Amino acid sequence: MAPALRVAGSKATFYKCTVDGGHGALYDHKGLHYYKSCTINGTFDFIFGNARSFYEDCNIVSKSATDYLGDLPVAKPPLTLSPAAADGGFSFKTCTITGQSFIFLGRAGWPVVYSYTNIGYDLFPLIVSGSDDSQAGAKFQFNREFAPFLFISYKNYGVPSGAVGINKTDVAPFLGTQFVSGDNWILSIPPATE
Repeated sequence: MAPALRVAGSKATFYKCTVDGGHGALYDHKGLHYYKSCTINGTFDFIFGNARSFYEDCNIVSKSATDYLGDLPVAKPPLTLSPAAADGGFSFKTCTITGQSFIFLGRAGWPVVYSYTNIGYDLFPLIVSGSDDSQAGAKFQFNREFAPFLFISYKNYGVPSGAVGINKTDVAPFLGTQFVSGDNWILSIPPATE
């Protein structure tokens, strides 16, 4: 694994950036991060880390890998993590997720939320780490035995889409920059100039 980008600082913002790598392309290591209108390309396990990050209007592309299926994201906390210590997580809002080969959405240890996102037809149904094939297609799952985590698919389109047992109140903390306390540090994006 050789990340194309490792982000370890807190309060980092990326706008219209492209991260192009293979296995482990984006190591979203730690801190609070905001990705706006970025493109992230990788083969498998290509967005991972323990950061708390909000991805908005991003293109996530799983490139073909001959021996592997794609996985994103793969934020895995230690087994001893307590619910109070769960300060990592990824929220993908209004993103487009496509792939040249199958990709699994899930396998996460922190909260992971996909909302209002176009999940392409070429993607494998949502699964959660530690689950077996009988749970493929899970949209909403808690697993308190491994480590506390939350996985939500909310008002997405494409395949798979929708949510089971989720309302806007449940998902509201994940739908904006408040997920990364961004109201205090994310500046307005300047208008485009030509």
